[in-house]
Amino acid sequence: MQIAILQQQMREMEAERDREREAAKSIQKFQASQLRDLRATSSQVQHATVTPVPDAVSLLHLV
Repeated sequence: MQIAILQQQMREMEAERDREREAAKSIQKFQASQLRDLRATSSQVQHATVTPVPDAVSLLHLV
C-alpha cells in the first residue's frame, strides 16, 4: 500500500515538474520576444532624424 502511495506522489511530482518546465519555457519565449521588440524599437529610434530646437539667440536674429 505504501509503495502505491509513493508511486502516486512521484507521478504528481513529475507532473508538477513538467508544468513548471512548460511555464519556464513560456516565460522565456515571452521575454525573448520582448527583447526582440525592444531591440527593433531601439534600432528605429537610433535611425530617426532629430530636428534640433533653435536656441533663444537664434530666434532673436529672426525677429
